Amino acid sequence: MDFLAYQPHLLYSLFIVYIEYSPVLRNQAAMESCSQAQSAAAQALRYVANTQFNQAVLFFADGSYLQFEHKGRDSRWAQASARQTQADRTCRSMRHFRLNALHLQLYFEDGSDVQFTTAGESSTQL
Repeated sequence: MDFLAYQPHLLYSLFIVYIEYSPVLRNQAAMESCSQAQSAAAQALRYVANTQFNQAVLFFADGSYLQFEHKGRDSRWAQASARQTQADRTCRSMRHFRLNALHLQLYFEDGSDVQFTTAGESSTQL
């Protein structure tokens, strides 16, 4: 430590190298700049709904999934398959969702939203 106290430019260089070459920090910075909708859309692999479009499942790249049910005012919920997964993060950041024959639309706390269709397309709104 005494060596670095006498070489402030070396300490600065070490800091720059760590920031520039740390993939963990780069990934965290990229995720923080994404909206919650963009994060969900980027990680979603498949959306499946039943024929009545009152139950659906959204599958994510990490193997987790998010289940939805909307069978009227008394039965409306979303549940993640496991804690500390993409499904859990998505579920916790949602304000509400819309499930119908047109699409599954997720509305997030940051004001963004994303919709999924059974054709496999997704679009995000910032």
